[in-house]
Amino acid sequence: MDAPHGALITEVAPNGPAARAGFQSGDVVLSVDGQRVDDPSAFNFRLATKPVGQTTKLERLRGTTKTTVDFPVEAAPAPAENAVVTISADSRFSGVTVRQLDPALAESKGLPYDATGVIVTAVAANSPAEAMGLQVDDVILQLNDTDIKDAQTFSTTVSQKVRTWQIILQRDGRVSRAIVSG
Repeated sequence: MDAPHGALITEVAPNGPAARAGFQSGDVVLSVDGQRVDDPSAFNFRLATKPVGQTTKLERLRGTTKTTVDFPVEAAPAPAENAVVTISADSRFSGVTVRQLDPALAESKGLPYDATGVIVTAVAANSPAEAMGLQVDDVILQLNDTDIKDAQTFSTTVSQKVRTWQIILQRDGRVSRAIVSG
């Protein structure tokens, strides 16, 4: 490269439009429809201003080879119908709303595309969930040795009557373990 510019692709969502267009980690996007990309924010802006359904041309640098790739502009997939759960039953988790992580949500929260778990989207005031210390954007990874991969597993697990809960969650990039009474 004569002068450094472009947006480095660090991660590609599996089965997403970038993966289908053949992009790989390590590729550099140099331009969008002929408009130079100087940094990642310029790439995000140029791509975000393209209408959904349109195909745009991205100039890609892979190693020392430049190519132009047709790239379909797609809307982020909507969450599955059962991807959001609010717990309102008699439970230590009553008052919490969680959403199952998907690649688009993970990206918007600064998490890897393949992040798993459920993310807390709301905690009702004066609820058992608030008293337990749950916070918006906590990612619940495991409850009592059950991996929480989706909202339905979370809902089923928290409906159990147990003496204590062992919770593994991620908050602000740190994974922690807590034990609270049932």
